[in-house]
Amino acid sequence: MHGFRKCMKMLNNDFSYEIRWARPEDWKKAMDMVWDTFIKFEGEDYSSEGIRNFYDFIYDDGLYRSFINGDYL
Repeated sequence: MHGFRKCMKMLNNDFSYEIRWARPEDWKKAMDMVWDTFIKFEGEDYSSEGIRNFYDFIYDDGLYRSFINGDYL
């Protein structure tokens, strides 16, 4: 489904967003969103070691390289 794009607007038209494949320049903001979501909804269920491991995983250079190479979608 490469190239799939879809734009949607909320009913009140005050907010819009786009659903699309991530681009390299999106990486940092996307991982920040993943981290914030994890902490808000999942973090309390994990030990401090588990939280640190998740953080290290999403901010790992190897994961980023896999994404850039198209190996991690």
